[in-house]
Amino acid sequence: MKKYILITILVMLAVVITKPAAAQLETHWELQWNISIPTSDFKDYIDETSIRGLEFGGNYHFETNVMLGGAVGYGAFFKKTDRITVEYNNNTITAIHFRDLYSYYFLVEGGYAYQSDFFISPYARIGIGAYYTEQIVQIGLLYWKDESWDFGLRPEIGALIEVPNSGVGFIVNAKYNTVFNYGNDLENLNYLTIGLGMIFGF
Repeated sequence: MKKYILITILVMLAVVITKPAAAQLETHWELQWNISIPTSDFKDYIDETSIRGLEFGGNYHFETNVMLGGAVGYGAFFKKTDRITVEYNNNTITAIHFRDLYSYYFLVEGGYAYQSDFFISPYARIGIGAYYTEQIVQIGLLYWKDESWDFGLRPEIGALIEVPNSGVGFIVNAKYNTVFNYGNDLENLNYLTIGLGMIFGF
């Protein structure tokens, strides 16, 4: 899996460094705050919305309205349960469960943004790449930690809102993260993210 991570990072660097002069319209950088909502099997494990998410990315916009770039970021999820009784090594333990999950991602993105004279540009794009996940469980004095690298996919829709003649703007979007074959009692790791942020470089 590590070779796929390395390939993803190299492709992202190539996208950011390479600037096709003939077709490029503009470049912008994004800094976003992400609010994430667990879905599917993940919701059964942690059912609380997370406000602990940050993301940084960059995209080139071409004259054909095509977008190409990449993003890195993370989301942190936490859950404190009531007292639950579990079996462990032929013993019965009744205790509060603390469940933490940290999801870091490194994505290559491509999409389409509708450009017009209006200051709002709707867009759609998809990101693919590597997700690094840390899953931590604490039951009383017992402590488990699992780490994994996995392949993930993230479709996204949103809008770019330009502040005229300023070089900056805002971004709002909805993204659906899917980490395939995650394991650890979850077939896939899925969560919906609402992103709000700033754009630089209009």
